[in-house]
Amino acid sequence: MEEVNGLCNEYDEFFEMGKEFHVPVLDPWLEIEVIKNGIVVDHYKDRSHSWNRNAYNWMMSQLGSVDINGGAVFDAGYINIKNTAGSVQNLSTGVALQYPTTDSYGYKGAAADITVGIVVGSGLGAESFNGYVLGSPIPHGASANTLAYNQSNTPTLAWASGTLTWASSIVRYLNNNSGGTVTVNEVGLYMGGGYSWRNVFGSQFTKYITMVNRDNISASPISCDDASQLRLTYSVSLVYPSPSG
Repeated sequence: MEEVNGLCNEYDEFFEMGKEFHVPVLDPWLEIEVIKNGIVVDHYKDRSHSWNRNAYNWMMSQLGSVDINGGAVFDAGYINIKNTAGSVQNLSTGVALQYPTTDSYGYKGAAADITVGIVVGSGLGAESFNGYVLGSPIPHGASANTLAYNQSNTPTLAWASGTLTWASSIVRYLNNNSGGTVTVNEVGLYMGGGYSWRNVFGSQFTKYITMVNRDNISASPISCDDASQLRLTYSVSLVYPSPSG
């Protein structure tokens, strides 16, 4: 059953106001298709509305060119990152999505890898701005209550000159070879990033994995039957103001 955010009209108005006042307004969506025997048998689509503190802190560090270095407290008034293991990391200036076309970095998870990219879970917990990991990630595998994670696609980027819009999509396929039905209640976006720094031993590189988004879809859970496939897409677009505006 397709779901569409009930606040779409208000958001569309907000989106148009952003263009008018030259204020960036992202338009992010999560889409899930259940495919069996080449036919889409179930479909979910809604605005992705649960970007967390990690995402906000990362954006602020990039736009403001400031250190992600706020001590060990993950809360208001601090700019840092909480990784999926629950550790607060203080990173140096310039932290970024490293090598976004390389497996295990950016949002490009390798085959069988549930630590980077689009990851699904069965958890029912409410969305939280301070959330940093899925409640119950569904493991990779071919046994009961698992899904086979394929390699993520290289994120696409397209420019539409007519509407002055950049659009990016992240896609991942998951196969159900478990022998039974697997239910998805939550979807997260895990980012593999890193930062470089220098000490007496020379240049060093530290990698981190952080969840930047978690959508709780348990109100309309996705049931994936045995021998079916999930196609998950996170897409985001940004309309640029007219140069003459």
